[in-house]
Amino acid sequence: DRNEAALNRLWILTLDETDRWREALERVPGGDEPYFQPGFYDAAVRHQPDTQAECAVFEEQGELVVYPYLRRRLRALPFVPQDSDACDITGAYGYNGAVTTTQDHALWGRFRTAFADHCKQTHALTEFVRFHPLLGNAAVFASDCAIEVQNQNVALDLRRPLEEIRARYAHSCRKNIKRAEREHVQTIVEEGIGPTFEAFLRIYQDTMTRVSAEAAYDFGGAYVETLAERLVPKPLFVYATYRGRVVSCEMALRSRRIIYSYLGGTEAAAYPVSPNNALKDA
Repeated sequence: DRNEAALNRLWILTLDETDRWREALERVPGGDEPYFQPGFYDAAVRHQPDTQAECAVFEEQGELVVYPYLRRRLRALPFVPQDSDACDITGAYGYNGAVTTTQDHALWGRFRTAFADHCKQTHALTEFVRFHPLLGNAAVFASDCAIEVQNQNVALDLRRPLEEIRARYAHSCRKNIKRAEREHVQTIVEEGIGPTFEAFLRIYQDTMTRVSAEAAYDFGGAYVETLAERLVPKPLFVYATYRGRVVSCEMALRSRRIIYSYLGGTEAAAYPVSPNNALKDA
């Protein structure tokens, strides 16, 4: 049976098998991006109760597809019985999907068939993925997923000269950076948890409270600390100070090739001096 043969090439790893998870990622282009790492999913599981992190690995004739995701139990929903095995599948907060060694669309299709069978056997009802816009990995799921463009991302090539990069900023952004310079806004960059980390937690939590963020997007200190400790390389924390006080901050995840704006916040009282533009430019 063709489907049974495909299932035999599919392995489902958990956080108890992080060495195998990492080994699979090391064999795949893009596997070093932070959003696929077991440490990233460890943080997500700590943040979301009744959730399990898994990583599907499909191998055929030396080619790999590696797909980390979260399995969430649905029994917290009021209409789902407490003893139900029903669950859904989604990526952790950030970019998701699979990374792969091949452009063989037929192999991608066999991976998706095997994974669909696994989902049926494990009572997964739905799947939601935020695909990585720079890796272009939505194509791996095209055979059986409805793919929609929901928002836009801004990407800059940091290999270009700095003045060329700044020339492409929007006029309002350049104006705000000049305002921050006039107001003597300063920036600090720290790798991992540094001496200014408590200011990040303060500003981030205050920002989430001010904007009435949903619980799913209100990440606490334990989540941020887990990412800072588990990810390699460590995230960067960028701070903007005004009159000796930290008033804006941002956590940036990174790999060898890409750096990502991830979490952050700004004190409302500091908006007039544009500290967020200053730290983005840092």
